[in-house]
Amino acid sequence: MKREGNDWPPSAPEFRRFCQPKPEDMGLPEMAKAWQEANDHAGSPNHHPWSHRVVYLAGRAAGWHELRSAGSAQECRDVKVKFANAYQALTNRVLSGEPLEDQLSIEHQFDPAIHSNQLVRENMAEQGIDPLDGQGARQKLMGMFR
Repeated sequence: MKREGNDWPPSAPEFRRFCQPKPEDMGLPEMAKAWQEANDHAGSPNHHPWSHRVVYLAGRAAGWHELRSAGSAQECRDVKVKFANAYQALTNRVLSGEPLEDQLSIEHQFDPAIHSNQLVRENMAEQGIDPLDGQGARQKLMGMFR
């Protein structure tokens, strides 16, 4: 507040503004630097150590192919606007403490291998078999056939 030469005490909106984290407080580069980084590494986005996940996600939202292939001035402007909108939305999410990426829908979260293992463990528990005690499980099964 002293650097900006404001009056003391600050008004409530001024105080709130000073309490809000800034993008650089969260390790986010300025938009121009993020745009340059996305352009420079659009050819191999999975092999670049991104300065921040937000830069990668904004590049992905703008489209890696579009970033690489924008030829005309209008195409460049269009992809830059798309990148800037995504970058701002993602920055707002970071500043408000929201997750950067939405949870996957339930059908994308389902892993048959995990579900199958869970069913096996539940069946074993119903049968009184400790799934972590292989020798005990074997002895119990052998006893069933005698």
